[in-house]
Amino acid sequence: MFKGQSSVEFLMVVALGLVIISPFIVTVQDSMISVILESDAAEFEASLDSMQGAVHKADALGDSSKVEFRLNVPRNVKDASLYSEQKAIIYEVEGGGGSTNYTRFFDVNVSGDLPKERGRYAGIAEGGEEVEIKFLNWDAE
Repeated sequence: MFKGQSSVEFLMVVALGLVIISPFIVTVQDSMISVILESDAAEFEASLDSMQGAVHKADALGDSSKVEFRLNVPRNVKDASLYSEQKAIIYEVEGGGGSTNYTRFFDVNVSGDLPKERGRYAGIAEGGEEVEIKFLNWDAE
């Protein structure tokens, strides 16, 4: 047996093992990325529902009412638009398969600025002639 032969044999076995297992690692990595993206999308949709409920509640309570909510904005937000005349908001989010629009409609005119940067936002819906929404970024990511 030559000097260092066992070390070379060990390295060859490890290299062969890595070559064999690498396709499985790539597959698992792709699956984990899709799970993370789906989780972000579900969390974002739930927070949009919370904002929609807060706007409806502030409208029902009337003038000078304030209703708090949380909005979790995901990464890759391409655009966020508030359409007061159509009583709607639309978030356009880039994903693996293209853009996805997240739309919420309201029974009342809504005003305010929508956050586009990723993070968790504390929001307040203030009732009145129209419902105004305001945001405070309390957990920027």
